[in-house]
Amino acid sequence: MDLHIKNVDFDSMALRIDCGKGLKDRAIPLREDVKNAIQGLLGAFPGLPDDYLIRTTSGSRIHDTTIRDLFRKLWRLGLPREITPHKLRHTFATLLVQSGADLRSIQELLGHS
Repeated sequence: MDLHIKNVDFDSMALRIDCGKGLKDRAIPLREDVKNAIQGLLGAFPGLPDDYLIRTTSGSRIHDTTIRDLFRKLWRLGLPREITPHKLRHTFATLLVQSGADLRSIQELLGHS
C-alpha cells in the first residue's frame, strides 16, 4: 500500500492516492477523525521516517502480498472466505450509495471512468 505521509494533506483534508486501482491518481476526502488519528500516530512516533504511513510491524511498506497473507491468516482463524479486500471495496461503495453519495463521486473514489 503506497500511502506516503507526504500524501496526507491536512489543510485540504484529502489523501492523495498515487497510481491506485487502474493506475489512476486521485484524492480521497479525509474525515476529521481520520485526520486526528493520523496526527496522533505521527505525534506518537516523532522519529517516523517521512515515507510510508501504513507499515508492517518491522517498519517496511505493506505490499499487496502482505494483505493477501493477512487475509489467508484471517480465513484460517474463521473469517468467512467471501470476505476479501475486493468485497470490502464493494461494501465501501454500497455504503456510500446507501448514504446518498453522488454516483459520480463514488466512481472517482473507486478509480472508475
